[in-house]
Amino acid sequence: MAPTVPTTEPTRLTQGDTHAWTRAVDGYSAVDGWALAYFYILQSGDVEVALTTAQDGDGSGFLATIDATAAALFTTVGTWLWRAVVTKGTETVTVDRGRLELLDTLEGTGDRRLWLEKIVDALEAKLEGRATTQQLGYSVEGRSLSLMGFAEVLDARDRLKAELTAVLDQEARANGERRTTAVRVRLWGA
Repeated sequence: MAPTVPTTEPTRLTQGDTHAWTRAVDGYSAVDGWALAYFYILQSGDVEVALTTAQDGDGSGFLATIDATAAALFTTVGTWLWRAVVTKGTETVTVDRGRLELLDTLEGTGDRRLWLEKIVDALEAKLEGRATTQQLGYSVEGRSLSLMGFAEVLDARDRLKAELTAVLDQEARANGERRTTAVRVRLWGA
């Protein structure tokens, strides 16, 4: 059995993956001569990708496909902004806008931790007296880790660790997961 083709644009996609979806646009039917195109731009840069669509199976909507050729154009992991535009002759109308989070393939080597994870690890290493030269070169709020005192490092570690926990919890909720947290109990008694 073939998978069902979604009727909305993807919000998350792994780099290099192919994806298809259908889109109906009220008042702008493919049968009436309208064409739908998507324009993607990397939020943090100037990389652009244009994606054209075809008429869907019933003729009124559109079928968008990120095939292998188009997937290769999404070269940078991160947030991509998109807009959907219908055209007919000299008429052009933007009908929707959104975001696509392009995820890493997790292939190859390298440190893929979040910046918060790296800085919390560096702060903990400094507290434990085992920080590397690279870790000591990190800066927190414009202050070099190598110049921070014990109390300042402890304060920064606690604040950033709480922020990291919130980010990881939010990410887990977005993926339908639940993170477990430690519950500390003190027992008094006999």
